[in-house]
Amino acid sequence: MNTGSGPNLIMAECAPPLVLVTGASGFVSTWLIKELLEKGEYRVRGTVRDKSKEEKVKPLLELVPDAKYPLELINANLNDKDCWGPAVEGCTYVFHVASPFPVGKKIDESVIVAEAVGGVVNVLAACAESGTVKRVVLTSSVAAVSCGMGGIPGYADDYNYTEEDWSVEDSCAPYEKSKLKAERAGRDFVDKLEEGKKFELVVVNPGYIQGPLLSAASGSGTASVGTMLLERKVPAVPNICFGIVDVRDVVAGEIAAMFTPSAAGKRFILNGGTITFKDLAIVVRNEFQTQGYNIPTGTVPKFILWGLKFFDDSVKATYPGLNKKHTWSNERMKNELGVTPRPIEKSIIDTCYSIIEFGLVTKAPGYLGPPESRNKTSADAPETAEQPKPDDDVPETVEAKPSDDTPEPKPSDDAPETTEPRPDGDVPETAEAKPSDDAPEPKPSGDAPETTEPKPDDNVPETVEAKPSDDAPEPKPSGDAPETTEPKPDDNVPETAEAKPSDDAPETAEPKPEDNVPETAEAKPSDDSPETPETKSTEGDDD
Repeated sequence: MNTGSGPNLIMAECAPPLVLVTGASGFVSTWLIKELLEKGEYRVRGTVRDKSKEEKVKPLLELVPDAKYPLELINANLNDKDCWGPAVEGCTYVFHVASPFPVGKKIDESVIVAEAVGGVVNVLAACAESGTVKRVVLTSSVAAVSCGMGGIPGYADDYNYTEEDWSVEDSCAPYEKSKLKAERAGRDFVDKLEEGKKFELVVVNPGYIQGPLLSAASGSGTASVGTMLLERKVPAVPNICFGIVDVRDVVAGEIAAMFTPSAAGKRFILNGGTITFKDLAIVVRNEFQTQGYNIPTGTVPKFILWGLKFFDDSVKATYPGLNKKHTWSNERMKNELGVTPRPIEKSIIDTCYSIIEFGLVTKAPGYLGPPESRNKTSADAPETAEQPKPDDDVPETVEAKPSDDTPEPKPSDDAPETTEPRPDGDVPETAEAKPSDDAPEPKPSGDAPETTEPKPDDNVPETVEAKPSDDAPEPKPSGDAPETTEPKPDDNVPETAEAKPSDDAPETAEPKPEDNVPETAEAKPSDDSPETPETKSTEGDDD
């Protein structure tokens, strides 16, 4: 018995399945690796072009620091068929996500198509030779589904694309053509495999992928539309439709495609919804215009785009869909993979915040940050009153002034709570708001001793209903007060030019006219009163 190989054999048999993710530093791959590591059910290996590039590798290694099985990285290049044997060795499942993404106005079609097609064939050939790979999920695109279809008779302007549709190769721009030909090449390769080398192939076709980045290095393609709008790189937008899907829903769809038995051999459109470029720009404007970003929402005339398509391949790719209301079905995604997509508006906003946070777009002077960070900040702020009470609205200051939040002027914000307003509106602020010590005992106001100059606290007995006593022969107005037929909160105010009470009179021996009289005829709160919790909007309310 070979005791030396025993432990290694046992470890190999007990170890969880090994999963390969190609293009590990890309947008989708980064999220996919994170999700797989967090599950803790698989060992994960990712491919990168150069492990020495810290800006790409470090974020990957920090995705899940406490992962049960640490991420393994290996060098691999789509054009190098010899590197894929070691990359695939020992793997049970392979997510082939890597694909060339063009940057620039003019793209060399022969280069991008050759790299995309060659990459798919190289990876699948290594899987066939491995003897261990059971299933491959190939990430294609709706570019392989709907490109150029608008020019074909029978396809209405509001056509709903399904997995049965294929793009028209001759009408595709270079990137769209690379996705179409790569998907077809993959299918053809697997179909022609001899029986002993066959494995299952599933294809996913996501729409335009949006959502938060996990690193600055992963956001080139995803950030393009958000960057264009936030930096106002264009004065207006074309009238075209987008099929948009959140990256987190793409990852959920990819994992379901890998581990759902009935998905073998099928194609799945991954789409969260459809939106026009103009409406997309309006979503961004509504969120970021007040934060210092000038978002274009006008529409580019068709004749201008017709001329631009000869110089810009991205315009050429979108021109056939101009002024059309196409949609992309996600029924198979929801019903067979069990993925319910997020609202696309949320995905768009999350993308924009993400590219700003990672420095792909400059932070404007008025930028507030993502709503979740603002909510966290506001949670640390001093507590504010949720339901203001009569005595909550007066800030403690040397000169307490009426609050702007009081629905109606009340006699005193510091008086004990009662169901009806009292005629003691001029009671000065005290620790317990009790009647004056000069009163022998609390009695109705009718029994109060006569004075020639009534003081604010002379006539304030503490009673249940705070009404004048029924024992008084007849309630008469004070000689110094304006004539009234029944006692009011201002009956005890000495006669002045505008003799009305002020809720905020400071403690003085004798009230002064200017202290007790608001500057309006209707005794409204002073405009100089400090702001209270409801006059200031708490940061974070706008989400």
